[in-house]
Amino acid sequence: MPTNTTNFSLKKPIVGADENAWGGYINDNLDDIDGLLGDGAPLAIDTTNNRVGIGTTSPLTLVSAYGTNVAKYSLQSGSGVGGGFIGWYDNTGTRQQYIGTGSNTDSEFRIYQEANDDMVFATNSIARMRIMADGDVGIGTASPASALDVVGTITGDGLTINTAQGDVTVESATSSLSFDRAGASYLRATDAAGRFIFVTGANDFSTSRMQISSNGDVSLYEDTGTSAKFFWDASAERLGLGTNSPDAELHIVGGTPDILIEDSANGSQALISYDGAAGAGLTISADVNSSAANSKIAFEVDGAEQARISASGDLLVGTTDTTLYNNTTGEGVIIRGGGNLQIANDAADCVRLNRMTSTGQIVYFYQAGTNVGNISVTGSATAYNTSSDYRLKEDWQPMTGAADRVLDLKPVNFAWKADGSRVDGFLAHELGDVVPEAVTGVKDEVDDEGNPVYQGIDQSKLVPLLTAALQEALTKIDALETRIAALEG
Repeated sequence: MPTNTTNFSLKKPIVGADENAWGGYINDNLDDIDGLLGDGAPLAIDTTNNRVGIGTTSPLTLVSAYGTNVAKYSLQSGSGVGGGFIGWYDNTGTRQQYIGTGSNTDSEFRIYQEANDDMVFATNSIARMRIMADGDVGIGTASPASALDVVGTITGDGLTINTAQGDVTVESATSSLSFDRAGASYLRATDAAGRFIFVTGANDFSTSRMQISSNGDVSLYEDTGTSAKFFWDASAERLGLGTNSPDAELHIVGGTPDILIEDSANGSQALISYDGAAGAGLTISADVNSSAANSKIAFEVDGAEQARISASGDLLVGTTDTTLYNNTTGEGVIIRGGGNLQIANDAADCVRLNRMTSTGQIVYFYQAGTNVGNISVTGSATAYNTSSDYRLKEDWQPMTGAADRVLDLKPVNFAWKADGSRVDGFLAHELGDVVPEAVTGVKDEVDDEGNPVYQGIDQSKLVPLLTAALQEALTKIDALETRIAALEG
């Protein structure tokens, strides 16, 4: 009796058995081996082709395995460069998939799906990646919509995609994105119309934010993504804010459009705004937030200032001096915001007034809203007219004692201190004692800073006195002539 058996039920003879017992055991074991490896056996060895078959007596590859209702596979090794693979076949013997090289002369290692079906990679019984029969790859999705469709977050130190036209590189750390072609960097993405559109949205990215058209036009959209509020017209080289049809190099459209300019050093701001309502218009504001002292609006031509509006509202043209009236040199015009006009010229007239077509007043003078005089012109003369209409007067009386008053006048010949020239005239304060209405100012008056406030004379105011004195003299002359004629008669 044998002491035990092998894994294949082969008998081991008892040590010391006779030859017949040993022979019987050997024959039995050989029969069992034939049953294991012979025709119809589950395991077959093709010694001619050096092949092993499992479930077949005609192995087609190095190792061929077949079974009913079981996937068929084979292990094949070739004598070429490195051909060898594990393959899976259907019931007709057609290979469906294999892992390895494709042929005896093929050195590429492949995981190959030859059937018209997907290839799925899974962990923990869950599909993680799928290669579709049409070649699209999905990670985190069973229905990729493009060549590579990833649902989830992609993280890496860098990503470079090489194409026939150039490289696409995505890097971390500094978060750079580079599209290189022929040694230069490009960013290109177009739709069927040749547009590059930037969109956002929680799920469907449906809100347009920026669009670059095929002709180079650039549009930036407002918050709803429906209306372009910033538009660059590439062909016309014009920029539109609030319009996609700019009519100038910069065209701004809005309810009350404005431009704000700020100095980063001190935060001072300037504003240009426009209101098209009746009575409104264009507004230019300097230092709108009152953060800088003595601000101004200056106008320059050919790199030099020609005019300015000062912080006090004065308009200065051709000068930055605010006291032209008190200078001996310098030219310009000052219109003060408080109602004062100063004009200075070194060697030419300061004012030219021209009334064309008809004669009449060229300047009017008012006091407290009442007209008190004017300057009128004709084709050959100028008249300086003070108000004198009888409707402005009352209680008029003949002048008396005019001759005596004329005798009180003290005409003198004097020299002007400014240039030494000598003229005939009056001293204002002395004339004021006789004809007060002919003199302005107060004798020896000074301003708050001690500067003289000089008196002046309107010599035309002497005409009524001189006329009355002359009439008195003529009356006396007539009377004397009558007396003389009577005495001589």
